[in-house]
Amino acid sequence: MDFKKIADHFRARTAPLAVSQIVIVTGEGDFTGNGKLRRNGDSLELEVTLVGERELPTVGGIFKRDQFWKIGGLIEDQFPFWAVSLPHQHTINEARFVVRGGLFHFDRVHHLTLPFEAKQLREAVIQAASSGKETSATSVRGYVDARLTDYKLVWLAEATVTVENNPFLGESIHTERNTLRGRVGDFEYGLIQRGDDCDIHLRLKDGADAQAGAIDRLSQALYRALAFVHGRHTWPQWEQIDSGTGNRLEYATAPRKVSANFYTPLTGTTSSNGSDPTVLIGKAVECFLREDAFSKEFDNYLFLTREAAADETPIQVGTLGLCAVLEGFVSFLHQHFCGEKTSSGNAEFEQAKSTLIEFVKERANGVEQPPNMADSWKRFIGLLQSARPLRPADKYCQLVEHFRLPPGKMSAALEAWKVHRHPLAHGASAKDDRMDQLVATSRIAGAINVLAAAALGFSGLMVLSRIEDKIEDEYIRLP
Repeated sequence: MDFKKIADHFRARTAPLAVSQIVIVTGEGDFTGNGKLRRNGDSLELEVTLVGERELPTVGGIFKRDQFWKIGGLIEDQFPFWAVSLPHQHTINEARFVVRGGLFHFDRVHHLTLPFEAKQLREAVIQAASSGKETSATSVRGYVDARLTDYKLVWLAEATVTVENNPFLGESIHTERNTLRGRVGDFEYGLIQRGDDCDIHLRLKDGADAQAGAIDRLSQALYRALAFVHGRHTWPQWEQIDSGTGNRLEYATAPRKVSANFYTPLTGTTSSNGSDPTVLIGKAVECFLREDAFSKEFDNYLFLTREAAADETPIQVGTLGLCAVLEGFVSFLHQHFCGEKTSSGNAEFEQAKSTLIEFVKERANGVEQPPNMADSWKRFIGLLQSARPLRPADKYCQLVEHFRLPPGKMSAALEAWKVHRHPLAHGASAKDDRMDQLVATSRIAGAINVLAAAALGFSGLMVLSRIEDKIEDEYIRLP
C-alpha cells in the first residue's frame, strides 16, 4: 500500500487503518499512544488509546492557530503521517470508544517523507509542519499530481491510445478521448478523465526553470480556475507536491462532496465551436496568481456564485443569493473597469444631493410640524443620503457596453434580476412557478459567468443560459 492507495482506502470506507507510534504535540507536552484511522463523513477520525498514566488536557473556547495540536504516527507500521487537529474535548460518546484517549477529527493527513526514529517523531512532525514556509531564490523543478473525485471535465480534446497484445487475438488498439492539456507560462498541465474522477498533472516544461514555491502557488490558482470553468469546487482527495526543494509532500483525505452546478461558462458545444477551455483556464490562472485585492475579491464572487447556484441549494434561496451576488459583482467590476468614466458624473450627483438635503433640512426646521412628523422628515433625509449616482441596473448596462456585449441578449438576466430580487428580498409575493425560477437562476448565473470571462479578457462562444423556455442552451459570443 502506498499513500495514494490510503486515499482509495478512505474512499471505499473499508476497515480502519491501524496507527502506531502516535505522538500528540500539545501545549502541555507530548503524549503517545496507538489507535485507528477511519473515514467519518467528509473528514477523517483518529481514535487514540494513550500509553502511560497521563490524561489528555481538556480545553475549550475559541482556539488560535498556534494552539492547534499536531498529531503524528505510522499508518500500518509503514507510512509516517502528521495532521493538525483541534485540542481534545471530552464528550459522552467518546467514553464508549476510547479508554484514556481521545477522538480527533481533521480534513486530511500529510505524508511525512522525512526519515525518523520513534523518539524523533515530534521533531519530524514539527519540521514537516514548517517546511512549507521555506523559501529560496534558486531555480528548481517540480510537479504536482492530484485527484478530484466525481469531477467531470467539460471538454476532452486528446486521446489515450492503449495497445494490447493477446497471444490468441493478437494486437489490438483502444482509443479513448480522455485528456485536456494546456500551458500556463513555463508550466504545462494535463487533466485526465478516469471514469468519474479527474487526475491532475502539473509540471515544468522541458528546459524551463522556476523559483521555489512557484508550482505550489500555480497549483492553487489552477484549482480556482478549474472551479470557475466547471462550476464545481476543487477539493483534491489525494495530492502529491514536489516543489523542487527536496521535500515531497503527499496529502490524503476522505472524498468530500463539493458544491456543484451545471451553469458552466463552457460546454462541449462551445468547445467544439472553437472556444478552447484551456484559454479560459489560462486567463483565470493568471488572475488568481496575482493574489492582489482584485484577484481575491474576484475569486470570492465566483465562489459565492457556485454556492448560490449549487444543486443542493433550495431554488428560491439560490435565486435570491444569485441576485445579491450579481449586484455585488457588477458594482465590483464597474468600479474597476468603468470608475474613471463615471467620476465626473458622480461629483455632479453628490453636489445636487447635498443641495437637496440642505433644502429639506431647512424645510423641516422651518415649518410647524404635526406630532411624529419629525421622524418622517428624518427618514426622508436618510433616503436622500443613501441615494447613489448609479443604480445596479445602470452599472450593469455600462459594463455590457464596456465589454462590447450584445445588449439584447444580456438584458434577459437584468430582467430576471428585477422580477425576482425585490419580491424575495422585501417580503412581497414571490412566484411559485419552479420553471420560471430555474430560468431566472440560469440567466443570472450565466450573466455572472459571462461578465467574469469578459473581465478576464476571454474571447469566444460562451453559454449565457443553460435553461431557456424551450429547455435549451442560450449562447453568446464574446468579442
